[in-house]
Amino acid sequence: MSANRRRALGRGLNALIPESKSSTPTKEDTKRVPIIDIEPLSDQPRRVFKKEELAELADSISQNGVLQPLLVRKAKNGYGLIAGERRLRASQLAGKDTVPVMVLEVSEEEAYGLALVENLQREDLNTMEVAQAYQRLSNDFGMTQEAIAERVGKDRASVANYLRILKLPPKVRELIEDDTLSFGHARTLAALTPKQMEQLNWSRLKEGGMSVRELEKRVKDIRNKENVEAAEDTASTEKKDTPSVQALYVQERLERRLGLRVKLRQGTGGKGKIEFAYDNLDELQKLLEKLGVSG
Repeated sequence: MSANRRRALGRGLNALIPESKSSTPTKEDTKRVPIIDIEPLSDQPRRVFKKEELAELADSISQNGVLQPLLVRKAKNGYGLIAGERRLRASQLAGKDTVPVMVLEVSEEEAYGLALVENLQREDLNTMEVAQAYQRLSNDFGMTQEAIAERVGKDRASVANYLRILKLPPKVRELIEDDTLSFGHARTLAALTPKQMEQLNWSRLKEGGMSVRELEKRVKDIRNKENVEAAEDTASTEKKDTPSVQALYVQERLERRLGLRVKLRQGTGGKGKIEFAYDNLDELQKLLEKLGVSG
């Protein structure tokens, strides 16, 4: 994508929509086209269209018409939709043959980028759709987290949290996608490893019976418990590997007597091991002789 196109995308829809004196498009800016001539985006950022909401919008369109024109671009056969698929679907439900549109001169890449920004600005997307939209803006349009945050009116940390959600296990992403888990739940879960997640009460989470605050507390408990256990394991290992003063004295005497590196490993109940280190077979042979086992 050229630098000019990236700058246009960074400015959003206003960079490409003709300005008018009023905040709404004028009749000169729009025209009506047959619905059958409009082809939706093949990779629409919004994937979930709730039937109840579409039905309500269809009722409104039946009574008042489409108040805000759809954004389209010229295509090989008719028009390609940029923004307004929800209005397009509702118009079809309402039995409309035509809809008002604004025709923009943009590339297919720019069209997708504008569709993402338009949906994000309207807050029409669910948590997973937002995360996937941010990822697409980053991967396909070269936008940094800072640039995305500025464009959609969020802080960079929020954008980073959404992107982390995409790394969650598939079963968790499904619960987020169907709105069983909120963005708050998803952000909290992203701090856990898959192994740590096994310690959660998933039946409660799936039933929507655990608040974000409860989940945050549970996650904190899990991580604290693992930190304590890890510290105890480290301390135990260090204790086992650290010889006593008496053992160090015996170890030093053996090394002087045998001329080899010696290590005493102390266990529990008075048990332990003595390890001899040799660099070649000659040293091994001398050790065996001093131990009286040479043959």
